[in-house]
Amino acid sequence: MSRFRERPYLILVLGLLIGASLIYSDFVVDDAYISFVYSRNLVTGLGLTYNGMLVEGYSNFLWTLLIAPFLLVSIDPLIAARSLSFLSAIFCLLVLDKLIREYNPGLGKIGVGISLSTVSLSSTFLAWMVGGLETLFFSFLVLLFVFLETRESELAEITSPIVVLLLALTRPEGLILLPVMVIYRIFLRGISGFKTLRSIFLFIIPFTLFLLWRYRMYGYVLPNSAYIKIHTNLQTISLASHWLLQFFLLRPIFSMVLALSFIILIKEKRLLDQQWSILMLIVGSFMAFILYAGRDWMPFHRFLVPLIPLFGLLIANAISTFQNGISRIVILTLVTSIGIFELVMSVSVYRQQITDFGRYTSGLIEAGERIKQTTRAESTIAVVDGGALAYFSERPTIDIVGLNNTQIAHHPEMDVAGYVLDFDPLIVQLHLDRLPSGEFVGSKDLGVNSLILRHPEFTSCYKLAYEKSEDPYFPFLFIRVCD
Repeated sequence: MSRFRERPYLILVLGLLIGASLIYSDFVVDDAYISFVYSRNLVTGLGLTYNGMLVEGYSNFLWTLLIAPFLLVSIDPLIAARSLSFLSAIFCLLVLDKLIREYNPGLGKIGVGISLSTVSLSSTFLAWMVGGLETLFFSFLVLLFVFLETRESELAEITSPIVVLLLALTRPEGLILLPVMVIYRIFLRGISGFKTLRSIFLFIIPFTLFLLWRYRMYGYVLPNSAYIKIHTNLQTISLASHWLLQFFLLRPIFSMVLALSFIILIKEKRLLDQQWSILMLIVGSFMAFILYAGRDWMPFHRFLVPLIPLFGLLIANAISTFQNGISRIVILTLVTSIGIFELVMSVSVYRQQITDFGRYTSGLIEAGERIKQTTRAESTIAVVDGGALAYFSERPTIDIVGLNNTQIAHHPEMDVAGYVLDFDPLIVQLHLDRLPSGEFVGSKDLGVNSLILRHPEFTSCYKLAYEKSEDPYFPFLFIRVCD
C-alpha cells in the first residue's frame, strides 16, 4: 500500500484500466476456446488433444497449462483467462512505473502518470486484456525481461533466461528474445561470451527437453498452426507492412510523440545506451517477426501488444525532455490527448466491432451447446471456427482450416473437401454468404468454403440445420441427411 501512497497516480491509472476495460467486456475471440479445448481435455484425462485428435493446434503451451487448473475446479475458462490477463496488466503497469522512473529520473509524478495512462487506455492493450488469449501475459513477460536485463545483479542474470524460457513456452515468437539477450549482453553490456553462454543454459536445457517432448508427442518441432499461417513471400511482407503502417496512421498524435522521442534519443546519442538499446532490439525484433510471419487477421493489432508498454517508456522520455515553460505544457497536452483519443475511439468507432465479435462468438457458443444437446457423443462435426464449437459441443471435431488437423496443415495440395467429407461428419459449419435469392456462396475469407459447398456429396447429403434468420450471429450449420 505504501507504493500507492507514494505514487497516488497509480490508483488513477488502475482506475482508468478497470473503467476502460468495461468498454471491451463483450470482446472475446473464438480462438481462445481452442486453447480451452486442450486445457479441458488435459484435466479430463484425454491429454493435450483436440477432442480425440493428436495435434498441437494451440500455439500457447504455457497458457494452456495455466488455464487447466481452473477447469479442474469448474471455473469458466474465459473468466480464468480474463482474470490472469487482468493481473498481468496490473503487474505490467507496476513494472512499467518503476522502469519509467528509472529511465527518466527527473520526471515528476504527473509525467509518469500520464505516460502510464497512454498504456492503460490503449485500445490494443485493453481489447487483448479481455479477449481470452495469452497476449497480456506474454506482454508482461516481455516487460519483465526488460526489467531483469537492465539490472546489474547476478540474480537478474540468472532469472532473465528463465523469463525467456517462459516467453518461448507461451508464444513461438518468444524465442526471439534469446538472440536479443545474447546480443545485448555481449555487445552492449560487455559481458563475456562464456558467462553469457553459461547463463543461457538455463534456457537451452529445458527448452530442448520441451522440443523433444513436442516432437515425440506430435511429430513436429513447431505448433501445427505455424505450418498453416507462416508462408513468407513478398505478398506476406507487403501486407504485414501495410498492417504495421495502419497501426501508426490510426494514431497520429501517438506516432508523432514516438517519433519525437526517437529523434531525441538520436540527437542526444542515447540510442545505444544500455537501457534504450534493449528496447530498440526488442521493437526491431518484433517488427521483423511480423514482416516474416505476416499480419494478424484479428482486430486491434494483437501482435503489437507486447510493444505498447515499451512505447510507454518512449513517450515518458519525450515528456522528460521538456521540463520547462511552454514546451512542457505542449508535450503534456499532446500526450494527454493520446489517451483521450483512444478512449473516444473505443466508445465510438470501435464499439460496433467489439459488439460484432462478441455476438459472433456468442453465436458459436450457442451453436456448440445446441449440437451437444441434439447429437450423440460419438457424432463427428466439421468446423471452420475451431474454438467454441469444439469446446461446447464436446464432439470429435474436424478443423476444416487445418489449425487443428495435421493432414490439412502439412498437405496443402490435398483435396480438403473430399478429406473432410470422408469422415461423414453429422454437422458441417461453413462461412457463407446468402444471396437475396436464398442461394449460398462461400465467403472469400477461406476458399475451402466454396469447395465444400460445391462438392457433390455435400450438395446431395447436407441441408441447413438451423435457420439463421432468428439470430444473424448464429453460424451456418448443415446436417447430414444421407444414411
